[in-house]
Amino acid sequence: MLEASGNYNIDITEHRIKNPTFTLDDFHHHQNTWRSDLSEYLQGKTIAVVGNSTSINNTGFGTYIDSHDVVCRFNRHPKDSKKGFDIGQKIDIWITSAEVLNERLSLPVKLKWIILTGADARYTLLNKDSCLTYLQQGIQVITIPLSTWSNLVQTLQAPPSAGLLWLTYLTEEANLENPIQTFGFDSAQRKKKQYHVSSATYFPSKRHAWSLEKKALRELELCGSISP
Repeated sequence: MLEASGNYNIDITEHRIKNPTFTLDDFHHHQNTWRSDLSEYLQGKTIAVVGNSTSINNTGFGTYIDSHDVVCRFNRHPKDSKKGFDIGQKIDIWITSAEVLNERLSLPVKLKWIILTGADARYTLLNKDSCLTYLQQGIQVITIPLSTWSNLVQTLQAPPSAGLLWLTYLTEEANLENPIQTFGFDSAQRKKKQYHVSSATYFPSKRHAWSLEKKALRELELCGSISP
């Protein structure tokens, strides 16, 4: 069901404001406002952040994950319904790199937000048309502030993984009331035949400082910001 409002089409079913004339300039100008909107949206809600480690296999966590008010998933997260018993199916926030964004993946109807990872990735989008496609569908696309990324690079002496970057942003910038529940974060980086829950062809990036990331995750646990 659509209702017209100026240049915008308000989709009552999807709860999105669609604007076919949206530009990349609008994308740049809206970042601070959308970050504030996201923080407000998250207030008082239970949040599940679901990583892609095979440590989530055979856990049966799917229903519990989907019971959270907000579910966050990363990059090429599994979409096979057969994996739903362990990982769930719900997704409200998709955290992804510009590279994966440009794959033009099929997105669920109820997706509300896309978070781009990296050093303020709005300046390094490989295919700007992909970003515009989502923006014009009414999905708010937000970048992580450069300061959050830079501080982690200084601590890790390496670029942070999407998981640690997102958790750090949430705990430092979103002013959350409740601890974040995490799933599928194999902070110990145990040796397995398969690293990524979606495919045996995906491997951990060698550019991340995994041992230091494990320490950073542990610190977030100790201060009560996240709960594994």
